[in-house]
Amino acid sequence: MFKSIFMVRDRSSTDIVFYRCRVCGETFQYSGKLVYHSYIHSEEWPHKCSFCNKGFALPSYWKYHLKRRDTIKEIDCLQCLKRFRGKYCPGALASLEGRIYCESCSTGSSPIEYVTS
Repeated sequence: MFKSIFMVRDRSSTDIVFYRCRVCGETFQYSGKLVYHSYIHSEEWPHKCSFCNKGFALPSYWKYHLKRRDTIKEIDCLQCLKRFRGKYCPGALASLEGRIYCESCSTGSSPIEYVTS
């Protein structure tokens, strides 16, 4: 069923097989790349970060993301300018821009996991 929804095999004039996405028409030389691409349309990633909901096709990419996420970072509060320690998902700095506050300055839920000591 999965292949029938997302995959169409095409042949070019040089007899090279291409795999075309039925949703957007993008073509791929390898079926595995189309499978990876199809997760973008379906949002049914086999591995997902429980903090930022980013999806990963391969467990190694997901584990690398979690390893980077679990690294404690030194962060400067934008309000009181104090330095504090915390964890956040890689790539989240763009979405955090303007909302990087220490625990005492934060006014609600925060995408930063605060770390004491």
